[in-house]
Amino acid sequence: MAMKLEQLKALLKETLIEGEFPYTPKGRTITAIVVRTTQSEAIFRTDGDLNKETVSASLKDPSPLTRVVVTKRKLTASERRSGREFFRELGIIPEDCSINKSMCGQCVDCLTYGFAAGDKDSDSKGSMKSRIITDNSYSLLEASQISDIKTFNATGESGTMYDLEDGKQRQSINSDEYVRPQAHFIDIETFKDLRFGEFLYAFGNILRTSRYGATPTRIGKIKNSIVAIILSKGEVFSSLELTKGIWDRLEKKEHPLNTSEVEEKTLEVTVELADRLPFKTTIITGEELQEVLETVRMAYKEPEELKNIISELSGWKKDEKKKG
Repeated sequence: MAMKLEQLKALLKETLIEGEFPYTPKGRTITAIVVRTTQSEAIFRTDGDLNKETVSASLKDPSPLTRVVVTKRKLTASERRSGREFFRELGIIPEDCSINKSMCGQCVDCLTYGFAAGDKDSDSKGSMKSRIITDNSYSLLEASQISDIKTFNATGESGTMYDLEDGKQRQSINSDEYVRPQAHFIDIETFKDLRFGEFLYAFGNILRTSRYGATPTRIGKIKNSIVAIILSKGEVFSSLELTKGIWDRLEKKEHPLNTSEVEEKTLEVTVELADRLPFKTTIITGEELQEVLETVRMAYKEPEELKNIISELSGWKKDEKKKG
């Protein structure tokens, strides 16, 4: 059952910013605890090879374990593109605002995920850091269990390796290291000092994005499951610490893991780690969490009210407000 957007806003009130853009940090955070499960083969690489890190296995076991890593850029870049695509269709993001080219510095995407402007004159749009605080996402199981190498041929139009023009047999064999389906990655995304419309934008992007990594037109299908939301006045624990804590609680440590068990253990460790933090936290779970998720989903299905909320967000420069 969904609640109204005003009810959701009231629920999050203590960790949202009201009114104008927050020119100074307030330390109000909303944290999404996410279990990302591959639904197809996926490739997460930076320099040709699958991204991996060797870390201690768990909070209790210091022995080394190599895990696959999905870097924070791979995650937020995909979610940001998904959000911009949807909001551009609604006319919320200007057509001339383009990532890596010329960003407007005023739309909800620029205000939420940040932007950098290359111009240096008096009319510069300036720059802004992202208020979406992300961390690398780590695989729950060891890299050797959830990855493999696939070899493929780059065939020509004839469907063979024979080059009709040169009359020669080509040698064009390549390989990719990939992550297997039903591999679990533990992730945390923190929304810092966001206004309600900005939160709906960033949070909705997690729910709506389903492809990540290299060659997303063919592979990289991922299901994002939000198992908890933490409201606090400070940043919580890391995704690596959470991953290690879940590893300690798993009875079976072999691929494929049961997704329901992973989500259950993720919630247990989340509550445990939150209790150790030096500030108060409010954890949204269970039926209340499902109401939050359904409310955001419905806002995107019938986006007129969402569009109105986003459109009311002002720019971030004080002099821009005076001009208006």
